[in-house]
Amino acid sequence: MSAVGRQGWFIGLAHPARAAKTVTPMLKALTSEYKSYQIDQEIRNRPNAPLYSKSKLELPTLTGKLTAMEEAFMSRLGGEIPGIKQSQRAYVTYLNKLRADSFDAMTRALARSGEPTDAELKAIANYINVATGRGPLNKAAPAAEILATVFWSPRLLVSRFQLLAGQPLYHGSARTRKLIAQEYGRFLIGMGVIYALGEMIGAEIEIDPRSSDFGKLKFGDTRVDPMAGLSQTTVFLARIAAGEKKVTTGRIRPIRGERVRRGEGTVNVIANFLRAKLSPLLGTTVDIAAGKTVVGEPVTPADVVARNVVPLAFKDVYDVMIEHGIAQGTALTLLSIFGVGIQNYERRTRATKSKLEQLKARIKIYLKKSKGEKSSESPTGTPILPPPAPKPTEEIGRKPITTTEAGAGAFPSIETFHARFDVLKKAGLKENQIRGYLETDLRTGSKAHWNEMTDVEKSGAIDVLAEVALV
Repeated sequence: MSAVGRQGWFIGLAHPARAAKTVTPMLKALTSEYKSYQIDQEIRNRPNAPLYSKSKLELPTLTGKLTAMEEAFMSRLGGEIPGIKQSQRAYVTYLNKLRADSFDAMTRALARSGEPTDAELKAIANYINVATGRGPLNKAAPAAEILATVFWSPRLLVSRFQLLAGQPLYHGSARTRKLIAQEYGRFLIGMGVIYALGEMIGAEIEIDPRSSDFGKLKFGDTRVDPMAGLSQTTVFLARIAAGEKKVTTGRIRPIRGERVRRGEGTVNVIANFLRAKLSPLLGTTVDIAAGKTVVGEPVTPADVVARNVVPLAFKDVYDVMIEHGIAQGTALTLLSIFGVGIQNYERRTRATKSKLEQLKARIKIYLKKSKGEKSSESPTGTPILPPPAPKPTEEIGRKPITTTEAGAGAFPSIETFHARFDVLKKAGLKENQIRGYLETDLRTGSKAHWNEMTDVEKSGAIDVLAEVALV
């Protein structure tokens, strides 16, 4: 049923009544193979059926050549597995009926001002194909089956770039361009309604396209993505064009030039985008080899099993229910079942906050002490470690801070960092070079803490300490 919020979302949001009417046939196909066959035959025997074929409207089948199937179920074996077989029927039925109904409606609208030409019919079919995730691969079409073994739904990925680039408007006539432009407008109006409703019920909306949360509705630690794959593509293009990215802490970081951090350059941005689009099998293999996911989360055997056995729509259900309660959690879960992207970052954010709050608490304590104020606060609930014996600033500036200087098992003290940064700043080092020293200090000064932290936590820790040190 995820076709509704994925490949069918662009047209469905532009024409909610048409999409709603298509849900009932989808549910019938889900529960009955015979009903699925009946609906398919009704579509392929319509008066416009010859035009579907002539204009190259995509109407995938449940059997036959793999390239003629929907990419999400491009497997002959999948059609024989209980549960997957029913999902495949529902997915294909919904999209085929939506495509055929949309083609019929658009050709009727065009016919009001004159009989559509073959080129105009092809332009309409091309728009519907792109909007529903069947973007043309052109010269790469013969390799579609091979691409599908490397990437998850390559034609869907291509179609998101084509939609953003306005590819459907390049073909046909002035009449079809106007008609298709109206479809874009309807979609944008639908998105506007969603965002307005989201704000009314307390959602935060990220409007910076350089942020990975762009276009998403943020409810606490839960993200709702109503853009059907367009968000990730937009963020990727915006980062490449701007040469910058916005991280979870709200900071803007460069991905080109001298100040680029290790692992955050343009090549890394492209590599991470492609890695996130790998097929489940290949993506899992890469995660195991790297020891972490594309977002820096550690990979364990249990995680691998969960991600590849548990249905996608149910992965975040538990966390969503815990955070938002049964009523709101159920609503978000239903959106997920119907294909709208739902992600919950509760566990990772909770761990991040824990580490960063400890760092901030240490900074707070240091600032009080620097003003001559007494403080009995402890960032971890345990007695504060005694300050290390002072060392000459020149010595601190030359070599990494050790666990002896920092206190066993603790982050290096803020006093030590301040002394070290005074030397580094006077030496004329640039901010990115200073951050490199800081990362080395964290690695060597507190290996136990550093190894437990995710990439997000490490980045946040460096940001927090660097802010104080660079004051």
